[in-house]
Amino acid sequence: ITREGKATKDTNEFGISWQVRGDDSGEKNLFHEAKGPQYPEMCELPTAASKTSRRLLESSISYAEAAKACDGFEEEAKDACIFDVLSTENTEMADAAAF
Repeated sequence: ITREGKATKDTNEFGISWQVRGDDSGEKNLFHEAKGPQYPEMCELPTAASKTSRRLLESSISYAEAAKACDGFEEEAKDACIFDVLSTENTEMADAAAF
């Protein structure tokens, strides 16, 4: 939902609508220091190359490895542990005992 209340699937449109507008629009500034483009100048949009992201399907740690690292957790906590291990590609996340 954009600032204007419009539903959109366009992430650029969404981001632009929520750009911090600062003093000129009557909104309070969120930051102590102004960096980068400031409203009414448009935000810098990400390039196509920066939109690529790592996907869990391409993880260097298999589901079986993550499940093994999370052995000993109760079922509900184990699911969260496996997700964290796969997301970070770090089996040491299971040692954090945050579950």
